Amino acid sequence: MPIILRKTKNAPLTIDELDGNFEDVDKRINDLNANLNKVIGVASVERHGNSLWFLSKTGDVIADVALPEMAARPIEQPPIAPPFIKLTIYDRKSLPAQCEIGQICLFMDKPGSGSIIFYDGAQWCNAANNQPLK
Repeated sequence: MPIILRKTKNAPLTIDELDGNFEDVDKRINDLNANLNKVIGVASVERHGNSLWFLSKTGDVIADVALPEMAARPIEQPPIAPPFIKLTIYDRKSLPAQCEIGQICLFMDKPGSGSIIFYDGAQWCNAANNQPLK
């Protein structure tokens, strides 16, 4: 029996209506108490199709939540620029006697043949074997 309100009825409630209200509230409380024994929290979450099911310890479905649909469009990302390294090219005649420690360059000892070298603070060294240039 649904609860009957006096202001909705615009008249005093009868004894049967008042008793019916109490009986309805009592039934609702008993139903809640019965369910509290079953559902004491989420025991697991499972995916079923496009839904997530929140399950109690007894396996009852506490909640069924629809998952959002995935966007059918690709996500655009800005292009990533490759790192830029500036290498100065030297040959035996143009190679400075000294420069900043850690400076790297491309050393062209012979036409068509080169190697990466670096300045260690005292001399130029071949980056492939850490040996001083000869």
